[in-house]
Amino acid sequence: MKPYNHPYRLAARATWRMQPELRREVKIASGLVVVGAGVTAATALGLLLLGVGALLAAWSVVILALATTRNAVGLIRFWRAKSELRTIRERRPHAGEADPELAHDEFAVMVEDEGWLVTWRFRPLAFGARPGVGEIEVPGRPCYAAQPVDDRRFDAADVAVAAEQLV
Repeated sequence: MKPYNHPYRLAARATWRMQPELRREVKIASGLVVVGAGVTAATALGLLLLGVGALLAAWSVVILALATTRNAVGLIRFWRAKSELRTIRERRPHAGEADPELAHDEFAVMVEDEGWLVTWRFRPLAFGARPGVGEIEVPGRPCYAAQPVDDRRFDAADVAVAAEQLV
């Protein structure tokens, strides 16, 4: 759950890894700042190098911050996205009893319009993992992979038997 709790920190690392031109620009800017600081006392050229390096460094930080924010907002939007399977998982009768920090397999039953009862298995995904073959990704914190494990035809007689057993 740690990556889900700090999306901006996660997005900053991912953005830094994915942007080689930004890393190169930061190296150039820091080099200019170091050279400018070393030469500052001697000449005006040192002040010019220091100023240009500081300007490039500031520009690089702004670009990195904008890219990080864009990536983090995209992650947060995906985690908050609504889907039918997410609604089914969240509205299970025993969903409130689950520990939100402990990821574990969950099961829920869905009634389809055609009269089928479908049992879904929700398997938590490690951060960055993709669902397997035949599984559907369910957005959230954490993300889950959903897969139907059983489907049965809905029978009205079963409802009557269940009602009798409840009484």
